[in-house]
This record gives sequence, C-alpha cells and structure tokens, in this order.
Amino acid sequence: MASRQYQRVKAMMQAFGQATPVSVQKEIAPQILKLRQSLNQEEANEVDEAFHAFDGSDKAYWHLVKELVDLLVVTKGALITLGVDDEWASSYVDFNNLLKIGYPKNEIGKVIKPDDHPKVDFTKPLDKELVQKAIGNLYKCGILTNTFFDENCVNGS
Repeated sequence: MASRQYQRVKAMMQAFGQATPVSVQKEIAPQILKLRQSLNQEEANEVDEAFHAFDGSDKAYWHLVKELVDLLVVTKGALITLGVDDEWASSYVDFNNLLKIGYPKNEIGKVIKPDDHPKVDFTKPLDKELVQKAIGNLYKCGILTNTFFDENCVNGS
C-alpha cells in the first residue's frame, strides 16, 4: 500500500490535472517526462544549495528540511506518473541497502559495496532469502533488540 505522503501527492497531482495511473506505465509522453525530470532536477539543485548554505542556524536547518521534503514530493510524483507504488519499490531498495551493513566505508562515510552486491530487480518477486539476510543484519547490529551498535556495524569491519 502506498504511503500517506504518496496518497497526498497523488491527490495534489489530480487537482493539478496531472495523470495518476493505477498501474505501471512504460509509455509516457515526452512532455510529461520533461516535466518530471525538470521538477526533480530543480528540487535536487535546491537541496544541494541548502546543504552548501547550511550554517547550523534554525533558519538554515528548517530551510534544508523543507527542500528535502520538496525533493520527496517531486520524486513521489515521478513514481506516481510511472504508476509505481512507493512502498512496494522502497521495500526492494531498502532491503538491498540493508545488505550493505558491515561493508567498509570511504573517507566521507559512504558504504562501499563489493562488485558482487546483488542488484535490485523489480521484475522478480522480492527474494525471501535477501529479506531474511537484511533483517538478520539489523539483529546482528542490535537495531531490532534495542541495543547499541557493535563495533563491526559502526566501522564496517
């Protein structure tokens, strides 16, 4: 089931007269693709500017929050245009990302996944073994037992 935000964005798009298909749409008019790309690029640029301008003040903090949420809105709008439920698609990506727990990190803290890390494949049912392994990673790090991270989870070693 789609998230509440997805449902609100869908209602807003309907009020604006934009298409909100209920099933996957692979043939999308070029002007619609251009609109979705433009909106996402504009918001991504505004997020980037807000990060660069962030100085720890209340004003900068809430401005960054607002821009991040705007990016979520246009991203969900693009998913709606494609006829894709955000919760369904997010589950594939989220479980795949949870498999990265324990991998090493680069100098800025980004997790470096190995070449053989599984790719997200929306064309197949969500792999039960992948989900179990991802959830197991949360237990291993203490997330699902209300304990603190162990050193392996924090440092990726």
